[in-house]
Amino acid sequence: MQTASNELPTLFLSKTITVYEVGNIGYARRFLGIPLTIGSNAISQIFSRKAIEEIHKNDNCKQLFIKTAIGSFLIGLVPFISLLLFGPQLFAFVFGEKWFLAGEFAQILGFYYYLNFIVGPLTYVYFIRKKLFEDFLIHVYLILSSLGSLYIGYLIFETSKGMLFLFTLNYSLVYIYYFIRSYFLSLTPEEED
Repeated sequence: MQTASNELPTLFLSKTITVYEVGNIGYARRFLGIPLTIGSNAISQIFSRKAIEEIHKNDNCKQLFIKTAIGSFLIGLVPFISLLLFGPQLFAFVFGEKWFLAGEFAQILGFYYYLNFIVGPLTYVYFIRKKLFEDFLIHVYLILSSLGSLYIGYLIFETSKGMLFLFTLNYSLVYIYYFIRSYFLSLTPEEED
């Protein structure tokens, strides 16, 4: 389901915007996704192992959760701010002037990818606390709301950038929810209530 919700924009956008724009969006997503995946997977492996140990020992992993969240926030801050301020120029400089538009799309998607980098590894507490059905429901919501945000963006803005903005806003709100809920799952069951 996560793969479906991640690939949904490309499928939907290919029906509503030009091939040139879809290609630039795909390039921006690939460029942002590779370092995200590498960094996030490394953090996730460490966090998941330590979180399991902490929960077995203390029935919570609150301190590890906070430490990991702050560390991820700080690690991703400079790249995120650089992308936010200079995304199109960076893409044009590194890949050539024809990729300026991909940099603009990366700029729009940047906050979503930044939140993904911070929150993604922390959601492992859903698995530890056996909240898989809740996680499943969130992914169902993501698929439906992603389609809805793209469609509403198309109706309101009639531009690929407007569509991506609403898509990013939707995903960002879901990641903020994931962060808050994961934090509560990191507490002892008594503290969670």
